[in-house]
Amino acid sequence: MIREGRIGLFEAVALLLWPTLGKIFLSYSSGIIQENLSAAWLVVLAGCLLGLIFYLPLAALLTRFPGEDLTGIAERAAGPVIGKMLSGILIVYFFISTVLLLRQIAETVIGTALPQFPLLVVIILLAAVMALPAGWGLEPTARVAALATPFLLIGGIGIFLLQYGNLKLDYLAPFWGPGLREIAANSLARSSLVSEVVFLGFLAPFLPRQKKAAAGFYLIALAGILLTGAMLIGQMVFPPGVAAEHSFPFYEISRSIYFGRFYQRVEFIFVLVWLTITMLSLSLRFYFTAAGVAKVFKMPYYQPLIGIMAFTVLAAALLLHDYNTAVFWDNLIQGRLAWIPAFLIPALIYLIAAARGKHGKQTNV
Repeated sequence: MIREGRIGLFEAVALLLWPTLGKIFLSYSSGIIQENLSAAWLVVLAGCLLGLIFYLPLAALLTRFPGEDLTGIAERAAGPVIGKMLSGILIVYFFISTVLLLRQIAETVIGTALPQFPLLVVIILLAAVMALPAGWGLEPTARVAALATPFLLIGGIGIFLLQYGNLKLDYLAPFWGPGLREIAANSLARSSLVSEVVFLGFLAPFLPRQKKAAAGFYLIALAGILLTGAMLIGQMVFPPGVAAEHSFPFYEISRSIYFGRFYQRVEFIFVLVWLTITMLSLSLRFYFTAAGVAKVFKMPYYQPLIGIMAFTVLAAALLLHDYNTAVFWDNLIQGRLAWIPAFLIPALIYLIAAARGKHGKQTNV
């Protein structure tokens, strides 16, 4: 078994919060605005509420199999062959999301801060930084995430509050955007907004037993509030037609802040907050990819996989033709289909476990 120490409830929520929030700062938000217009914030809220409901099977699994992670639960419930196949779907999803995020971060860094740098150099540097937390282990990374959380929240919320003078409620009309039917359908797909809660299935062995399931509820509730608030404020700064045209809507929002001639380039604060959040997200996705492969193949350590896995992620990111290709696949997989591995796979495992009467060993940890 891979041993990673112990982490508390706050650390677990902080660790998973940033991968959940990080996607909103990339092209994900413009995709939501394009399809839902003035009701984009409403779809985000409804998607998070649906995600809270869809999380229930995973929460039940963590309670039914205390002390085990999702790979072990899948094999115990469905047998070694089918269990490995179900776990493999999750790991492939982790890998794809890591590749797409790495390419998007690299393109965004070049487009906003380092326009003269070659793409290859930026991707190599980001891949090296991505692999470092995986080498440290989960517990130190969780400690860093917990320490950084208050500062990131203050910085991120502060940037949005500085937009107070630019907010226009008129941009939220009409309330139902493209229509109630479209909002309902899009909300189902956008439950993928909180798909990162599936990582909790791999964190479970390192959490206190009584707080395993609770961590997911706290995560989705907090992320839902922050994501809805960010989208709501963002939509009141730019009308839907303008916001949908921006590749990085929230970067453009930070650029619109004006204090006077003496204070300029406030968006630099946004870039620092954004880069920290997205790199935490990237590192965590990479960790779960490497650790997941090790667990499926019963390896006692995942560290020997870090180098080859980092190289594989880097190579796959370079295979994407351009930024638009990365955005297209990210909006499709992360934006609309992520609920399948995040919620449907745990629900299927739970149904199999319930049908076969499988339970984990009871423990007081």
